[in-house]
Amino acid sequence: MKKELPLKSGLVENVRFFMGNGQTVLVSCSNKKGTTKNVLTVTWVTPTSFQPLLFLISIGKGEKGEGTYRFSYRLIEESREFVINVPTIDLKEKVLQAGCIHGESMDKFKEIKLTPIKAKITAAPLIEECILNIECRVVKEFETGDHVVFVGEAVAIHYNEDVMTEDGFSNKYKQKSNMVHIVDLLEEKI
Repeated sequence: MKKELPLKSGLVENVRFFMGNGQTVLVSCSNKKGTTKNVLTVTWVTPTSFQPLLFLISIGKGEKGEGTYRFSYRLIEESREFVINVPTIDLKEKVLQAGCIHGESMDKFKEIKLTPIKAKITAAPLIEECILNIECRVVKEFETGDHVVFVGEAVAIHYNEDVMTEDGFSNKYKQKSNMVHIVDLLEEKI
């Protein structure tokens, strides 16, 4: 069961700190109507402002017809929103798959067996299996070589009931070993 964290809550500071910890995330996106959706793996994500709460995600724009990143880039360009979904290590294989297959020719949610759920504000869905979901609206973007950095303002935050206590993240989720990091995905290649 997802709970909503009010953006004015003092616990938002914990979310900002937690997200600056180098997690690999799943970003969900969709067209404006929410009828076409996709999910991709993003390792370049960081909080960038306290007030308003802003996050940066960097996505390869690719060349025309270049699969996942180009497709996700186009969806975010059209809708001007995305959701940052934080997985735990038990989703490592799904996170890897989301970064290796292309969503333009298939429903990646079905293929990877992830559950999209309706978001409160954005057309882009939340991912049920992820412990933390941050709905964002794009407020700025800029090119950095072959990537585009989208600056998203958090418009809603959702979390699983066992993730937070009244003092912040529960001990289970303070452990970096429970989160997915880029080295987890590349360990067989390094």
